[in-house]
Amino acid sequence: MSGSWRHSVLLFRLSNLTQVNTLLREQLDQAHSANRQLTDDLRHRTTELQQLREELTKKTIDWKEEERVSSLIICLYYILYYYFC
Repeated sequence: MSGSWRHSVLLFRLSNLTQVNTLLREQLDQAHSANRQLTDDLRHRTTELQQLREELTKKTIDWKEEERVSSLIICLYYILYYYFC
């Protein structure tokens, strides 16, 4: 084997490795970008979920209070009905 032929083979392999390395770096950059987007989306969804939980808790408390007041009104109605009738 001549030295120039070996040199050409090495240059060819180096060129291929450089191309592969460039491709892998591009894919890594894309993966980082996708990861950032997913992280931002998760943060947004987590905030939305927390707001919905707080709203549900408040509505549940309000509903229970309305139910209690309605029961009291019904009891008062019956008491007054039986007292005056």
